[in-house]
Amino acid sequence: MDESAADIIQSVKPIYPEGLINWMGNREGGVRIPFQKSSGRPSGEQIETPLVNKLNRWAAAIAKGEEVPRNIILVGGPGNGKTDTIEGCIESLDSEMGAEGKLLEAFEKKFITEGEDLAPRRVDVEIKKLGLKKPPENIGSIILVQDATANDPVAGKSAASLLYEELETLLNADSKDIYLCCVNRGILSQAVAIASGQNSKAQKLVSLMTKAVTSSAEPPSCWPLDGYPQIGIWPMDVESLVFTPAGNVKTVAHQIISAAVDKEKWPEPCESGSRCPFCQNRKLLEKSSNQDGLVSILHYYELSSGKRWTFRDLFSLIPYIIVGDLNEFEIKGKRFSPCEWSAQQLKIANEGPAGSRERVLAPFLLASRLYYHRLFPVWPSFNKGDFLKAKRELLKSGQKDEGLQAGADLFKFFAASGKLSRISGGEIMERVCDSLCPNLDPGNITGEQVLIERNGEGITIADIESDFSLSVKDGLEGVKFQVEQLERDILKLVAKADESLTEDKFPRNHSRKCRLLQITVRQFSSRLVKRSLGTRLGICSDSIHFKGYINKVMNGDDGLSEVRKAMKLLIHESNSFKANLATTFGQPMAERSREISLIIERTINPKPCSSELTCESRPKESFSFLKIEGHFVPVTFQLYKALQNIKDGLLQASLPNEIFSMLDLIKALVSGKVVRDKDYLQEDAKIVVGRNKEKISFSNGKFYFLK
Repeated sequence: MDESAADIIQSVKPIYPEGLINWMGNREGGVRIPFQKSSGRPSGEQIETPLVNKLNRWAAAIAKGEEVPRNIILVGGPGNGKTDTIEGCIESLDSEMGAEGKLLEAFEKKFITEGEDLAPRRVDVEIKKLGLKKPPENIGSIILVQDATANDPVAGKSAASLLYEELETLLNADSKDIYLCCVNRGILSQAVAIASGQNSKAQKLVSLMTKAVTSSAEPPSCWPLDGYPQIGIWPMDVESLVFTPAGNVKTVAHQIISAAVDKEKWPEPCESGSRCPFCQNRKLLEKSSNQDGLVSILHYYELSSGKRWTFRDLFSLIPYIIVGDLNEFEIKGKRFSPCEWSAQQLKIANEGPAGSRERVLAPFLLASRLYYHRLFPVWPSFNKGDFLKAKRELLKSGQKDEGLQAGADLFKFFAASGKLSRISGGEIMERVCDSLCPNLDPGNITGEQVLIERNGEGITIADIESDFSLSVKDGLEGVKFQVEQLERDILKLVAKADESLTEDKFPRNHSRKCRLLQITVRQFSSRLVKRSLGTRLGICSDSIHFKGYINKVMNGDDGLSEVRKAMKLLIHESNSFKANLATTFGQPMAERSREISLIIERTINPKPCSSELTCESRPKESFSFLKIEGHFVPVTFQLYKALQNIKDGLLQASLPNEIFSMLDLIKALVSGKVVRDKDYLQEDAKIVVGRNKEKISFSNGKFYFLK
């Protein structure tokens, strides 16, 4: 196939897996253009989210004349689905008002553009001009600002100025208009700057809106906005697309994956059968358990990195791991469809020129396209130091020994893997290779967690590692029914290399090099299998801590008790609080001989913060807060993990730098308060100077020098 791949992708009814490529954010299908049905809904339908359901209920209430907010503002960054969500809201209003498509048609006409013209920033549709049989009496016009980041070159006003002026009009309680607006935080912040010099009612409104969409321990209500019953604002960056607080509802990510692997859109049978990685990805991700595992890992990434997956991210990531991008299906300058590419690679692996780079890499390329190896594609190059010397001496080109040739092929893949994993360009690939893979790689998991069942017995991670440490053949025998055919092909090749790299086949002076390569081959095999099985089960590095964090911190305040006790121990020294007086936060610690500290016997008690707001009032935060002497401390995953590690015996000196910085900040903030609090100072407070045992105490208004 040469140019037909691009033709299929642009077809009205795309055939998968090719059609998935058009989902990506850098293509037409990945960007929503207002009221153009062919854009921005790659799955073909609007994805159901809590906000979509909320707006559907709101539309029904408005149509019935109920007292609900008439002005809706969605706040979020690019790719968060604001445009599609607000358009779905218009669709609901059309249906609930009995407009029979006339409202939608009116908006569609006003958003039609020619050439390279941009869509209008604001569109007003007057209801009485639609010619409805029973127009609602409580609605005058529907005003839609689909992109509040746009300026008005005719009026000569900036986007922030226009937004500020519109917000002023929202304070008019007599208006029958409905105002719908999509805006990002940047423009909202600029509107705050404009309002800061003006003494108007809108100044308070803009400031409160900014506070409402910002994560905090005591946030105001968003829907309706606290003190403004006519305004509903929703921070779309807060809600996760890969997690639901209820725990039993399919996430947005589940819906996207299900649409991507819809069997009706995948023609069968594929010429390559079980050796087509793309068709195998569909079969694997068709299983709900595998979907759950993948979505769990995506959620763990959010918790560890603090970065949310947006709609645009997920519509790029899912095709990336299931299929890939167009430039990945070229062989000697000729472009193929994904399934044709896999057939060509199989042909090269079996019939290609012996010893050629293409034939060597073909089996590894095929296996690397399985979705879990796409999600975790990074391998060491083993191209330096002792590895390079061992390869040159033991794995020479043109080996007659089939096993040594297989070993040479494996290390050629290692050397090329870094470049191969980055053929598909884009931000998603970089995030996978540079952030997700290093931090969550299931290949690094250890312990007694069960991965598979064999003969009615649970086989743990440690069992699999043990089997592969003896030989690749033993390890493969234990997992051959749990891994895919493409992985079995690789492991059979590697098993031959393992058998040929035994010490008794080489001179004694090569035994160390031989052992080094053999251990590497066995570790590769073990890691390959752990990536395969771990991703399907949602098991990765720190997955035990992630599950504990979700259960104890995210799903209610009860679990915060354990976190609170651990934090209490961490900020105290020998049941007392030590406030450094000679340094401030951010300065280097003074020498021990010059250190001056205030020791307070009274206990500092962290307290959990609980919000009385429901999920209807604002989206649930992904973390909770502790209140320590009037200061709020977010209980992030990193902090929770550090507290758990200390509980398990880790020394404080081994904590990551960011946790040390957080603890220093907490102690500095608490110190700043307690050293000025007479109640604390009256309770046997002492000042310790340097390393001396002498102390200065304060009692009954007098200082005492103690030894």
